This record gives sequence, C-alpha cells and structure tokens, in this order.
Amino acid sequence: MLRLALPSNNRLAGDTLDLLDASGIHVSRRGSQGLVEEVRDIPNCEAVFLRPDDIPAIVAEGGAHLGITGRDWFEEKRLSGLDNVSCLIDDLGYGHGRLMLAAPSRRYGDAGDISADELTDWARQLGRDLRVATKYPGLTGQYMKAHGLSGRGVRLFQGSHELLPRLGAADLIADVVVTGSTLAAHSLTGLQLGEPPKPILRSSAALIACLDKSVYDDQAVRSAWLVLEYIHANLNAERRYVVMANVPGESPEDVARKLFDLPSQGSIGLKGPTIAPVITRDSLANTAGDRWFSVSFVINHQQTEQLVATESLRAIGAADVIAFPITQHFGEPPELPLR
Repeated sequence: MLRLALPSNNRLAGDTLDLLDASGIHVSRRGSQGLVEEVRDIPNCEAVFLRPDDIPAIVAEGGAHLGITGRDWFEEKRLSGLDNVSCLIDDLGYGHGRLMLAAPSRRYGDAGDISADELTDWARQLGRDLRVATKYPGLTGQYMKAHGLSGRGVRLFQGSHELLPRLGAADLIADVVVTGSTLAAHSLTGLQLGEPPKPILRSSAALIACLDKSVYDDQAVRSAWLVLEYIHANLNAERRYVVMANVPGESPEDVARKLFDLPSQGSIGLKGPTIAPVITRDSLANTAGDRWFSVSFVINHQQTEQLVATESLRAIGAADVIAFPITQHFGEPPELPLR
C-alpha cells in the first residue's frame, strides 16, 4: 500500500487537491475531519492529511512514502538533521512565497533591500543581538550568519509573529510572505539582504519522497512511479498547445520549410512537426500542382499567440487552424532514488 501525505490546511491544501485532480489522481476528502482517504486511479494507494510542517518528518520515517508540502518546511526540517527524505520536484507550480525577514516600517520605511551593516548597526545601538521570532530558526539563523550577522537571537515561535515587534517581544520576524498585505497591515517591511538582494528562501509546493527502500513493497514502488508519472506529465504540459492546420505545398519537405521559416521564438514541435497528406476526391483525380497537407505540432503559449493571433500560419496559406491546450505530456518522469 502506497501512502501519500497531503497538507490538511493552510494555503497549500486546496491547490494540492486541484493539482492531483488535474494530473488524473482523484482524492475525495469527506469533510474537514477526514484524515485518511482512498486515492482513485492509483492502485493500492491512500492519502493521509497532515500538517504541512509535520509531513517531512513523517515521510522521512516511512510513515508515508510520498508527500506534498512547502519547500520551506522541507528545507527547515532537513537542517535539523532529517535523513532518508529527498525532494523530487521542488516547484509544483503553486504555493509560491518568500521566506524573509521583516522589521517595523518606522525603522526602514518601505526600503526592503538593505545591507547587513544596517542590521549590525541596529544591534550595536541596542547593545545586544537582534531578537528574531520565526517558525524557521534553522533557515533564518543560516541566512543571518551567511551575511555576517549573529544568529544567537533567533528564537522558535509558533503563532502570530506579526504582533511581536509591536509588543516589544522581538525586533524582527522571519516568515513566508505571499502578497505582503499581512506585513503592511502590521506596519512591517520585508527585508532582503545581499547583492543582489535575496530573501531567505523562495518557497513553493514540493513533492518529497522517503528514500528507505525497506518501507516499499513491489506494489508501492509501482504506485509511486505512477504518481510521479502523472504529476510530471501534468507539469510538463503546462502552457503548451497543440496546433493543427491544413497547409498547401508541393511536398512534406516544402511544407516543413514554410513552417520553419515562420517568425517564432522557439522550435516548431517537440522534435518537429508531423506532416501528412490530406487525401480528397479531387487530389486523387488531379495530382498536378500544390497539394494539401495536415500539420500538427506542440508549441508553448507565447508561440501560439505569435503563430495564430498574428495570422502567421495564414500567411503561408494555412486553413482550418485549430489550437488547443494539452493536459498531459508524458516524457521522462523524475527517478525514485531508493537506497
């Protein structure tokens, strides 16, 4: 039996079910109390709903074979010595945010990009290490030390960090920022250090896996591979379109040359266009002159706009142009590196 650990709450929960559904993996969660659910479309697979910050440790211990959580939690738990777990896909296309420091706006205004020296000067004025409240003490301390700052004031705090600077219980906080509206509501400014300025971590939803092969039976390995295959195919298809059209020409090679000469910021097709003759009653009776060929190829969204919206295809005489998005592109999925 393959067990898939999914986030039970926060900003990842709904988008995770949407991703799985779009990938052809359907999980029906029966109300907010449903902790374990059957996964349709994957043989012998169940989903368990857990707190996102618990998922890395549970996967590492073999309590679940695969898990979806934030990359912020995966990296934080890994710093604490977590073993036997690997990130297979570090960006599933949602859950994006920046783990970053934030300070009272009265001190730095809206200037989010500052030098580490400014924080050093602040600490010198206070006569002590800056107190930083965060759910990510490992990543935050590592970031501060990398910029020449003391990480001794970093403290683990579970709860609403945004109030602490106003209450005088912390000088800074470090948390994941999505839009910045929560920081603004609490008169805080997000800070980025370095040159160029960078946050502590750019986070997103990630797919992680237990590496301990002893927790997998043969069926679990096959089911895990299917989950990887379906999710990877869905991500691989994102913003890609199939374009089909009828194009006149003397031969398949002649039509191919016309296609390759079109103004496009990429290749026509994954390996090239598929070109086949269009057979009509007239073409059977008359073999002289141009013939019609059916062409199809996969391109990205921007190329679709160039070729279709700007009528580039019609410029080479194309007719009956059709473009539609693809939902799955099966290539090589990530490997499951068991040991």
